[in-house]
Amino acid sequence: MELTRRSFVKATTASLAAGSLAGLMTSSKEAKAVELGGLPEYRLTDSTETTTVCPFCSVGCGAVCYTKDGELINLEGDPDNPFNQGGMCAKGISQFGLRRTVDRQSGKVIDNPARVKKVLYRAPGGTEWEEKDWDFAYQRIAEKMVEIREQDFIKTNEAGEVVNRLETISWLGGAALDNEELALSVKLARSFGLVQVEHQARI
Repeated sequence: MELTRRSFVKATTASLAAGSLAGLMTSSKEAKAVELGGLPEYRLTDSTETTTVCPFCSVGCGAVCYTKDGELINLEGDPDNPFNQGGMCAKGISQFGLRRTVDRQSGKVIDNPARVKKVLYRAPGGTEWEEKDWDFAYQRIAEKMVEIREQDFIKTNEAGEVVNRLETISWLGGAALDNEELALSVKLARSFGLVQVEHQARI
């Protein structure tokens, strides 16, 4: 079929008319759904928007947090931040789900049911997890660190040189800590003789 100017105008007009009619039908359906209470409320309505910096690494990507009634309900990249310009890595954008998540059926923001909220301890050789308090956890960690240091501390190497190191414990820092906190944590790690000191953002 040869395309003439007349047939082109007819086809264009028909396409515009069909598109407009479809749009009107969709709008009427949405309006009816709203009238019947079928569409859920937009969850960011009446929320407070706050800009912040992602704590996962030292890049300093900007993030926009939306809070309602003191609870975080949404997080996304900050388009005005010069570092990430609205984009975020997988770790940064998924941090919302560490504590809160969106229920797929209701569309409401709820506490993440997979988040561990209590200290869980499994004794050596045990098969069951036990709920413990934080005092128990701190004491247990301290006891194990001292025990391993006394057991594996290396004073001298094979050449007889003083090295004073401990190779069986690793120390992992976090980007959520500020420079002063990181400096103190490294001093603590070095005081134990640790040589395997790493940072979470490099993993």
